[in-house]
Amino acid sequence: MSSEKDKTRKTIVKTRISGACSHSVRQQIVRIDRQTKKYVTGEIEQKLIESIKKAVPNFDAVILSDYNIGTLSDKVIAETIKCANDNGKIVVVDAPVGQLKFEIVSIENK
Repeated sequence: MSSEKDKTRKTIVKTRISGACSHSVRQQIVRIDRQTKKYVTGEIEQKLIESIKKAVPNFDAVILSDYNIGTLSDKVIAETIKCANDNGKIVVVDAPVGQLKFEIVSIENK
């Protein structure tokens, strides 16, 4: 699978702030995420779909993990599910919100 860069989007940065006192284990206090929710460009979206269609036949299942950061557009989701179904593959979804976007999937994590 090839790697493409969408110049209109920044790389996600996650900053974790942790702390500990002398009698406790190190623990994450807060995480600050810097990310965009803007969808990838149409060109990147099409390249992503093409890559998915090439890859799906080589695997037993497809996992769609959608945390609403703009990579899994409605078109990418629909094309991926169709390709997986056409190839007899299991489709698993991990999406904290927006589960209605995922039709005809095998397993859904709610």
